[in-house]
Amino acid sequence: MYFIRGNNIISINKNGIVTGTAFVKYTTENDDYLRNTLQSTVRIVGEKEYKIKSGGYFDTLRDGNYTQLIVTENGNETVIYAVPESVLQGRQIIAWLFVILFPILGTLIIYKAVIEPNKNKETQ
Repeated sequence: MYFIRGNNIISINKNGIVTGTAFVKYTTENDDYLRNTLQSTVRIVGEKEYKIKSGGYFDTLRDGNYTQLIVTENGNETVIYAVPESVLQGRQIIAWLFVILFPILGTLIIYKAVIEPNKNKETQ
């Protein structure tokens, strides 16, 4: 696993035990490796191709937010992990609340900070 914000690589065995860690300093020299290897959404291991992808609109709002792990072998594609529907619905509710509440709160803040004080100055 590679954690982009912390620039850390963690090796985990098939039992979920951490077998090694490393820190990768971000430089222009290793940018190609970062983009094309560590941030790649496709890995080929032997004859299997592993791919992560988004499963819906809200998953693509933020880069790197994937909901499915898919393996392809001999032309057969199988979803081996998918984020549960309840989690996706929770994300949608939060996104819609943000879309609705942000403009309303922004308007109220602007009104209280700019318009209301100007009205009070005009009446004095």
